[in-house]
Amino acid sequence: MAARTGNWIKRLELVDRAWGVLDKYNDGSVTMEDLMEVYDVSLHPDVWAGKITEEEAITEFAVQWDHDKSGNITQSEFIDYYRGVSASIKDDEHFEELIKSAWKLQDSDEPDDGMYGAARHRPVTEPPPRITVDQEADNLQTMLRKRLEVLTGFADEPTQAHKVKMFFKKYDEDGSGDLQFPEFDKAIVDILIIDEDSKATMKAGRRALFDRYDRDTTEDLSYEELADGLFHLKPHPLADVESRRLMDKIRNGIITVEGINGLRYFGSNLRTMDDSQLGYVSIDELCLCMKDVKVHLADNEKKLLLKFFELPSHPKDTIDITEFMRGIRGKMPKSRIELLERVWREKINRRGAAKVPVAEVLGLIDFTHDPDVFTGRLSREQAVRDFPELWDKNHDGFINWNEFVDFYRDISAGLEEDAHFEMTLKNAWNFTFVTRQVVKVEGRRVLVTHKNGRTQYVDFEVPEGEYFAPDDLAFMKKKLFLKGVKDLLHVRDAGLTPEKPKHGATSRGIVSEQAMGYGSMRAG
Repeated sequence: MAARTGNWIKRLELVDRAWGVLDKYNDGSVTMEDLMEVYDVSLHPDVWAGKITEEEAITEFAVQWDHDKSGNITQSEFIDYYRGVSASIKDDEHFEELIKSAWKLQDSDEPDDGMYGAARHRPVTEPPPRITVDQEADNLQTMLRKRLEVLTGFADEPTQAHKVKMFFKKYDEDGSGDLQFPEFDKAIVDILIIDEDSKATMKAGRRALFDRYDRDTTEDLSYEELADGLFHLKPHPLADVESRRLMDKIRNGIITVEGINGLRYFGSNLRTMDDSQLGYVSIDELCLCMKDVKVHLADNEKKLLLKFFELPSHPKDTIDITEFMRGIRGKMPKSRIELLERVWREKINRRGAAKVPVAEVLGLIDFTHDPDVFTGRLSREQAVRDFPELWDKNHDGFINWNEFVDFYRDISAGLEEDAHFEMTLKNAWNFTFVTRQVVKVEGRRVLVTHKNGRTQYVDFEVPEGEYFAPDDLAFMKKKLFLKGVKDLLHVRDAGLTPEKPKHGATSRGIVSEQAMGYGSMRAG
């Protein structure tokens, strides 16, 4: 198994940005002409050293990039190329510099704030780090408990818990006996008397508090779950700073060693160890699994795990597997579930069936973008082979919505930034979450006179606003060379391309055939 190289999230993000620059038509594929418009072939190391000509470098690119000989380069082929490049470069900064210089990426997307400028360093005295949503939830919980003490006349906790149920029941608008987030949110705003200015800024913390209390992750909060969480009647690992640090330590250790699917593998290993299928393992058995992912647990950390994951219905010194896995992966944010709903509905399950055959789903996913494949941890063949075991939990040959979401719960736990989660989905399923702006193009025609006296018309598709000057001979020589036109004497502007019905290959496909050497020149 190949060693993992560098920060895969950062590297994939850079490659994704480079593709965004390259794919100027936003249609998921580019021609060699598109590629060479952006890439300065004179900076190719062998061209710079005088070992090969620019023309030979372009031919080399064609062989390296266009695996299926289609004449177009797809995003998968682009990423697959850089997968090999990434494997040979250990240093993240070196890889970043290579990508930025090759594709002319800006050093920083940070806007100029008018004070320091985007490229200038910030002062040494930075503002304090932004409070996390878990810390916001901690603060809200403290405020809520103090407020309830006052409202209940400083009664004991069981009495306060009972009155809390009565208070929140007023906000149960549908009378279901449970609170959904909008109902919970309104109750918190009212009880803490949160003003309008703070209402929006504190919403993330209120959502985190709801997720913390919703132990069974149903998106419905029972009064019992609320009281148990608020008054620590049932300890929750996310409600304690030390336990959160321990969960982070375990989660990061698993993902570092096992890759992006690490939590999936780890949970499977725990259930294999539970050979009697009782739903729990001993703390010593858990530590044995931890040893495989190079996570060492101190005695106080073992006690902390038992505090949160030892259930009264199980023997002493055992860990409930479901509760433990739920604790280390946390709850997937609602915003991410909404992204999954779109992929499931619009890409995977367009027919609206209850479940989709594994083979059908396997044909839709692009393993080139799998982080474990990109980093070299797995080959593409291994990723394909592992797919059914990771996804089809009940082994019925189908994948349903719950299995789909359950898989991505483990992925989500390893990705702190929403943008990285979205990027993982977008790449895996070739899915666009935002409507892309269509680039307007104009058909331009030039008349080329060759050195032997032969003339021919050559057509171009020019994106709106892009430089195109038929009287600039040096510029046109490069453009025409990429179309396979050589030995020219001079070029004359022949106006706009005449409109004609399109049959068979598109003009962009024709361009790519000529540039890659797979087709003959089709003169106008």
